[in-house]
Amino acid sequence: MKIGYLSEHAPSDRKASSGTNYKMVQQLSKIGELKWIPIRQRRFAKYFKYLIKALYLLCGYNVIPALNRYFYKCMYKKVEVESFNNCDIVAAFFCMPTLANLESIKKPIIYFTDATFPAMIDYYFHNLTESNKRQGIEAENKAMKRSDIIIVSSDWAKDSALNDLKVEPNKINVVEFGANIDEKDIVNDKVPYNLNKQLELLFLGVDWIRKGGDIAVEAVRWLNDNGISTKLHIAGIKKLNENISKLPFVEYHGFLNKNNTGDYNKLVSLLKNSHALLLPTVAECSAISFAEASAYSLPVFTHDTGGIGNYIIDGVNGYKLPIGSTGIDFGKSIKEKAQNGELNMMSIRARDLYNSKLNWEHWGKEISATIDSIVVNYKNKS
Repeated sequence: MKIGYLSEHAPSDRKASSGTNYKMVQQLSKIGELKWIPIRQRRFAKYFKYLIKALYLLCGYNVIPALNRYFYKCMYKKVEVESFNNCDIVAAFFCMPTLANLESIKKPIIYFTDATFPAMIDYYFHNLTESNKRQGIEAENKAMKRSDIIIVSSDWAKDSALNDLKVEPNKINVVEFGANIDEKDIVNDKVPYNLNKQLELLFLGVDWIRKGGDIAVEAVRWLNDNGISTKLHIAGIKKLNENISKLPFVEYHGFLNKNNTGDYNKLVSLLKNSHALLLPTVAECSAISFAEASAYSLPVFTHDTGGIGNYIIDGVNGYKLPIGSTGIDFGKSIKEKAQNGELNMMSIRARDLYNSKLNWEHWGKEISATIDSIVVNYKNKS
């Protein structure tokens, strides 16, 4: 089996998409011989993108240049049809604009994504022009029509593909992501939380506003004011406001790059030594940190939004509070679960959930069976 891996990211890049690129490559390499088919930006692409976005911003709009086929051609080099020679199948990783602009190739395509464009409008992508919305939906439709099978990471994404894009039900499958940590570093030796000790909460994300950073700080402030000694460990944010980083109950660890050994080890240490993940995100497709939390037996407290329901099951490995919940709401929920012992019970269940489905070995087995089926059907048709 020869698999063409169509991606903008090098197979060895552990940073891209929070490490999802790297972990997918590892699993696909077990299925067959991998050939990277790079999506190359033109030399001036970054400046062109910033210029276009700035011009639209002056008019009061946001825009995603790559969704416009003319802008796309200015930003990216053409992926030559010859690149797909000797491939039995093409695995397209998070590259909807490229799939939409790709010339017809006589190879089966399996398309991986964590969301549809329609689902992202006014959720992740705000204030887009009507033209850009239309272009994005058209591009997504083209990408999905060219794909033989579409693999999404949540039921939320699948529902949007079925309802918004009218994708045929037998063409789309849900397979959850795993933890982007090496299996050798995932150990099951979590020390149960004790009410007489400090509660160690972890906030893990790169977007302070979208991930609900202020809500997390408010929750931990309330916990400390209401009898639960708590420390909030903040990792992933490149630059944290000093008014937050200097709070007595906050420990700031900076941005952690998984390509860097020291940063990677720091992340592993934080996951090992925390009692729960507090991530009140207000918009989410499939946060890898949820799978990583379950791998390290960390219950998760988050919002009920996007694709989170495939990763957090209430009472099993955490709780999803309604959108609009305050830091005090999160604080009260955490305090209740800490005092009644449920926090430690969910710690055990979280690890069980990781073992059953939130791991990359499970993902690899599901994808292997799918790829085998696609290739056999394609050969039979040929």
